Amino acid sequence: MAEEKKGMSKGCMIALIVAGVIAVIIIALGIVCYVYQDQLVEWGMEKSLGMISAEMKANLPEGITEDDIDNAINKFKQMIKDKKIETTEIQTLAVKIQEVMEDKKLDTSEVREIFEDLKDIVD
Repeated sequence: MAEEKKGMSKGCMIALIVAGVIAVIIIALGIVCYVYQDQLVEWGMEKSLGMISAEMKANLPEGITEDDIDNAINKFKQMIKDKKIETTEIQTLAVKIQEVMEDKKLDTSEVREIFEDLKDIVD
């Protein structure tokens, strides 16, 4: 008589193990992102503000100096670190920045708009 195989094949067992490991990694990443969400937001805004600052300084409108931009951005960063700013304000500014950066270039009216939004938040 031929022997009957019991259980799963080797390929199925390996696939289940790999799927389990991937599931554990995804769950762990979710937990880490949830626990460190404030630091991740701060890091993301830090990187974004550095890029936006350079773009804004390249297309300064009349009446706004590089120092004005630096001061507003530094105050904004400090407010984030001190947790004196609401998440909704950060999200609103981030969306505004994304909208104006869709064409990968800021013109003077967009610089003024972002600067005014920053000033409203920090003042």
